[in-house]
Amino acid sequence: MSDALHVELAGGIVSMGSTYHNKIFKSSVADRCIEDFISRTPYYDQGRWHTIPKKPNDEKALYTPFIELLGHILAYFKYNGRGRKLVDTHNIDIPHKDLNRHGSADDSSRCRTSPDFMILGSGANLNTEENNNEIRASYALCASPGEIKTERNQKDMMNTDQVAVYARQCFIEQHHRRFVYSIILTEKKARLFLFDRSGAIQSQRFNIHEQPGNFVRIVLGFCSTNNQKIGFDTNIFWRNNSRYITLHNHWEVKGLGMREYRVAEGSSAIAFSRNTMRGRGTVCWNVVDCDGTPFLIKDSWRSAGREPECKLLAEVAGVAGVGQMVTYQDNGQDDVAQFRDVPNCDLTESLSHNRIFSRIVLEAYGKPLDYFNNRRHLLFAFRDAVNGHRNLWRDKHILHRDVSINNILHGKEGSVEGSRGVLIDLDMAICLTRQAPLTGTFRTGTRAFQSITVLRSEKNGEHARPHDYLDDLESFFYVFAWICSTYTGPHERLESEPRALVAWQEDVVVAIGMKTAFLYDPTTELTPYFECFSALLTSLGNFLIKHATRKEKECRSKAPKVPLMDLLAPSDAEYDTFLGFVDDAIAALEPEETDPVVKASPSILKPEPITPPHSLQSQDTPFHTPATPRTPGTARKRRTEEVDNSPTAGKKNKFSSGIPESPSVGQNR
Repeated sequence: MSDALHVELAGGIVSMGSTYHNKIFKSSVADRCIEDFISRTPYYDQGRWHTIPKKPNDEKALYTPFIELLGHILAYFKYNGRGRKLVDTHNIDIPHKDLNRHGSADDSSRCRTSPDFMILGSGANLNTEENNNEIRASYALCASPGEIKTERNQKDMMNTDQVAVYARQCFIEQHHRRFVYSIILTEKKARLFLFDRSGAIQSQRFNIHEQPGNFVRIVLGFCSTNNQKIGFDTNIFWRNNSRYITLHNHWEVKGLGMREYRVAEGSSAIAFSRNTMRGRGTVCWNVVDCDGTPFLIKDSWRSAGREPECKLLAEVAGVAGVGQMVTYQDNGQDDVAQFRDVPNCDLTESLSHNRIFSRIVLEAYGKPLDYFNNRRHLLFAFRDAVNGHRNLWRDKHILHRDVSINNILHGKEGSVEGSRGVLIDLDMAICLTRQAPLTGTFRTGTRAFQSITVLRSEKNGEHARPHDYLDDLESFFYVFAWICSTYTGPHERLESEPRALVAWQEDVVVAIGMKTAFLYDPTTELTPYFECFSALLTSLGNFLIKHATRKEKECRSKAPKVPLMDLLAPSDAEYDTFLGFVDDAIAALEPEETDPVVKASPSILKPEPITPPHSLQSQDTPFHTPATPRTPGTARKRRTEEVDNSPTAGKKNKFSSGIPESPSVGQNR
């Protein structure tokens, strides 16, 4: 796990200057109070914390002395009994609750780690009674994890990876976590870490004996009783055993002011969560308003400089086949810079990749496309989502750029034609008129569903063709083909993807070769249930390979790039052709026993925990993890209401780039 996390954080850990640890947490406790403590405590004498061994044989010799010293500091400043509890966890194997794409815990996870100590939290932001002495060590209740090393076995990179694992698990199990502090202590020195959506910053290692005041102040800040100051979003809280989210409405069209939503109970609370630390950190909450109307709240951290999704969503209000926004909170000022900021410290270097928080309330729709009741249900949703993409492109001059299995939803119950399928997630969308370079990038989108042209963009460099609507139509094709090749019927899925589809998620060169072959013959992996779609897939494949081949020829000849706006006029005919093939397939289907209706909104039902292909990191996070082949499996039946305990369910796909799948929520962008 630490190897993958090391890749995720590559280039994202910044070492602060010598002034950082002298300045941080200055407002937590007055210097006078700390000086008074040092002069009175029996633990500090003759220039050192005398209970800490000078030359420990191993780190075990440091556990008890440090736990006693930390406990003494917290007791003196009366932090015990104020929502904080220090726990020695060096010999406690704390399980990791791996979450599937819907945020439900997968109890089959066998991963366990043991921070040397934890500061546990209680109260309204952690769903426990204030000062509950019975709480047990867990990442769900961890305010701050800590590690103890000897100077002899202290290794910067290895130890940083270790505390990063703890911090990452806090993010995974605490969906309202904004940042996490951690600390590494040795018999001589200490180093403070702050992990957030931009990566991490670390202090210089400083001598705890020569700088006792800094040591005490950092311990108190690390254990702060103010939940907001140690990284919790205090706008998400429990009241009378229910969880609530408050939102500062910033959409003047809807009327300014505070709004409160109640989160769905239990495992239905999370529609999606991203199992990463660095990146957009998207979490989608199933909620209801005071009238009981269901909605979806999407929290994410976009890259500074990227156009806010809420702005694009405001533009597409009323567009059929596209997810609709209700309201939002995004003033452009709630960012990583806020909690990294320390007075009189230069944070310019540490904020080379700032991220801005956004909270959007969206209409609640049906489940993702692969939750189909029958083939007509699937085709209707697929067709209307493609048409929604057309509406975005043609009417609003917006290109989506991240079509994936999770970004196509079934419409609401009783939806009419045009709204039976909905395209969501405009995180990676762009306006056709934008002036920035529009060369495709293989780091944008979801690897399994990227077009051949986008995959080739790295190799083709400046001559790569721009990402356009045809690339997104090719992504729609791969989504549909993936379902037809991995499902043996409604709610029945192969335990493992066929080898050809696994290759879509591997090395770029491998993915290009396999996708090219697949476009020429897309029926080889069809399950018997979907053999009736052979003609549809063949027609779509022939249509798409023609354009992929043309684009590659243009690239090799270094032909001038055509502005996206100039593609609007000819695009209507291409959309007509693509949708015509789908309409022919719908007409050819015999009426099935069950009408294609959505029986309930996903905001209440517990989703089927399946594992679709994962989303790539985007252009602003330059790293990915190499893949390892996986063997195909056999089919077995699983119902939507059942919990999947298979080895692959809810786990991060080993062929992903280290960043979890995209929902309505793309990825590390």
